[in-house]
Amino acid sequence: MVYELTVQSVKLKSTLFTPPSRLINTCEATCAIGMLYKKAGQPMPQVKAGDNLGKLIESIPQQVYDAEGGNLSEIVRNYTWFDTDEVTEDAAITLRMGYEAI
Repeated sequence: MVYELTVQSVKLKSTLFTPPSRLINTCEATCAIGMLYKKAGQPMPQVKAGDNLGKLIESIPQQVYDAEGGNLSEIVRNYTWFDTDEVTEDAAITLRMGYEAI
């Protein structure tokens, strides 16, 4: 997988479109979460392969959303997942890359 394409996709979706474009997969979602935490000035969340994606999104504190207060907050909040969606190895990598990209 070319991880940098995922990072670029999330950057474009969160900056070029009004309203921002929807995220389409787990890797984009975790990348956006990494960016969200970095923009909010928070430490990168500790995520590993096998973690439940829905629980990860639901555990994001309101203060993180409030501190970013923009398109990243909106696209993470609007991401739709299945209860069985898990963070994959690729998704864990894109979370880190998203955090480092900001």
